[in-house]
Amino acid sequence: MRGLIVGFGNIAQGHLQGYSTITDLEPVAVVDVTAARREVALRHGLLAFGSIAEAINSTDIDFVDICTPPSLHIDGIRHAIAAGLPVICEKPVFVPGDSGYGDVLDHVWRGGTLVYPCQNYKYAPIISRVREILSSGTVGSIQHARVDIARRGHACGVAEWKPDWRRDPVYSTGGILRDHGTHAVYLILSLLGQQAEEVSVMNGTLAPGHAVMTTEDTAIMRLRCDKGAEVNVSLTWAAGNRSSRYLFAGTQGFVSIDNDVLTWSAEGRTFRDRVRSDFDDASHSAWFATMFADFARLAHQGASGLAESINLIAESLHTTAVIDAGYESARAGGAWKAVAALPPGGVCDEDIRTA
Repeated sequence: MRGLIVGFGNIAQGHLQGYSTITDLEPVAVVDVTAARREVALRHGLLAFGSIAEAINSTDIDFVDICTPPSLHIDGIRHAIAAGLPVICEKPVFVPGDSGYGDVLDHVWRGGTLVYPCQNYKYAPIISRVREILSSGTVGSIQHARVDIARRGHACGVAEWKPDWRRDPVYSTGGILRDHGTHAVYLILSLLGQQAEEVSVMNGTLAPGHAVMTTEDTAIMRLRCDKGAEVNVSLTWAAGNRSSRYLFAGTQGFVSIDNDVLTWSAEGRTFRDRVRSDFDDASHSAWFATMFADFARLAHQGASGLAESINLIAESLHTTAVIDAGYESARAGGAWKAVAALPPGGVCDEDIRTA
């Protein structure tokens, strides 16, 4: 399958590395608004265009990969669906627009085209091991989960186009809660097999920055889930070191991640293993190949793949609802807020399943 990458910044570089390790998907063209980035694409042997419409009309492509900042995702999704092309989109796929989510959801549900959320943390090798342990029932029912993500700063974009876009709400639609918080929510809830019912968030800015940095760099989030689990999430771009830590505490044991170190208990014994997962690689390129292979599998399956992808879209929507409720909570000083049900009224389950 021949692909079009929309937005040729640092995220796209990680995607390119992932594509290089699989045979079924091959990027052949790039769209970018800056001439300098189009020149970089040409040096990679890719065709380069200034607009999605121009690229689709000029090139024989089979899928679209959207790597733009969040507020620009909807434009890429619209063009891909209008052309009948399956699309993989960086997180968060859904961000609030002028009309809420109605516009993008109308395109997604009624377009009859695969829209695949790029939720790449699920494919970290150590996360796959955690999923196996939790699924085995060894640690019992999970009562509590914790995520601690520390970074020395936000991930910068390319110098040729707004390198600090993650701190500009026009493009990011939020700070670290919208960015890393999205990864934390979809990952933890998918591992737990639960949904969040209520959320409480306190957020703010700890590190000094310049004028464009108007979004938060630190957030503390608490979730209450529908099957009883409670989740604590700590996120910061103002740390002195980089680390990724996760904990799942169950009725019979626990599982924890400390970067590449996996520790778990079973039958009164504690085990430890090192599972190289490259958490220190900001591009996470090693995780993409497996995810891209799953996208290709669904794309090749046609209608059955589209039906299977509904669960992924629902998960992405729920994640977005959690983050939205989190920002509402932060504005209310951390008060508990209910997580809305998405999709909004007017699109019923039957519409979704038959789109």
